[in-house]
Amino acid sequence: MRQQSIAFNSKSYTLEGIITIPNGNSKKFPAVLVGHPHPIFGGSMSSMVLQLISRTLDSSGIATMRFNFRGTGNSQGSFDQGKGEQDDLKAAWNVLRQWPGIDKNRLGLMGISFSSSVALGCIDKIKGISGLCIVSPTENSILKANLNKIKYPSLVLTGSKDKVSKWDSVQEALNNMSPKTQLQVIENADHNWTHKENELASIVSQFFTDSIIG
Repeated sequence: MRQQSIAFNSKSYTLEGIITIPNGNSKKFPAVLVGHPHPIFGGSMSSMVLQLISRTLDSSGIATMRFNFRGTGNSQGSFDQGKGEQDDLKAAWNVLRQWPGIDKNRLGLMGISFSSSVALGCIDKIKGISGLCIVSPTENSILKANLNKIKYPSLVLTGSKDKVSKWDSVQEALNNMSPKTQLQVIENADHNWTHKENELASIVSQFFTDSIIG
């Protein structure tokens, strides 16, 4: 896996990110943009679960980009309750689409916890999504999203022991907003995916292998 640290602009802020490219001779790789958990609780692009997901996607021949939202790590700015972070995610998406060696026609988007709400809040403004994986979302973030309008494969993952993303509430919200979106509940997984990181990474990788590689 070839890994490169990058800097890019989100309006007036400079944000940091990491792009990984699988080893191989392919001229164009499919890719997934991966958002990080809540920064107030220590989430960042360096979170162990994100690094594991990136490595697992890489082993499937999928490039990744993860980045720090404004005010996280060395990214400029300050936490904006998920509003300005939508601009950050859209800026990161545009960087990934234009990156050399990336196939802009085979791109996936993944959000986990905080970044799942950010992603759901702006999916109608992001062009070229081939697959969407939302991990540990809140019921409210689903109800506010335009999931019923999407045409690409979508998967929601949550844990049976998640007290923030309660699976039954998430299921009800999906039934009302996006009945075609698949929900997968992972037994004994909590909101932080403690001891379930490998299982999560495997499921995410398989979903994107199916949806953006086919």
